[in-house]
Amino acid sequence: MTDRDEGTLDARLPEHPSELGLVNQDGAGSDETSSRGWPTEQSKLFQTIVGAQAVWMLLMLVLLIGIDMLSPDLYFIVSFHGLVGLRLLFAPTDQPPDWWRKLDMLVYIGFIILAAVIFQGPLQLFEWQ
Repeated sequence: MTDRDEGTLDARLPEHPSELGLVNQDGAGSDETSSRGWPTEQSKLFQTIVGAQAVWMLLMLVLLIGIDMLSPDLYFIVSFHGLVGLRLLFAPTDQPPDWWRKLDMLVYIGFIILAAVIFQGPLQLFEWQ
């Protein structure tokens, strides 16, 4: 009796992801696939973070338009807070993947932009007219 006959989860999954259109018909998958060709946990984590950030930004856009407070500065601030929160929420506990360093760089750049946005207000108070 094989694993496929026992009614396990693998018995319901196709043998190769090409049956679902996840790889080319020649069997060449991406580097982010397991030995069976399925996406790894790290690629699922990346997709989750990107999707959650997109939903957060859309919700904040609708909210800011709804309360008539939409400005580029405020939209950046709430979107960036969402990204930092997602980064903290989904931080990998083991070896971080390569794309995590790119996300770190994006967050560092975001902090620099956030500092510029925050300090622009007090600087405008001291402008001579």
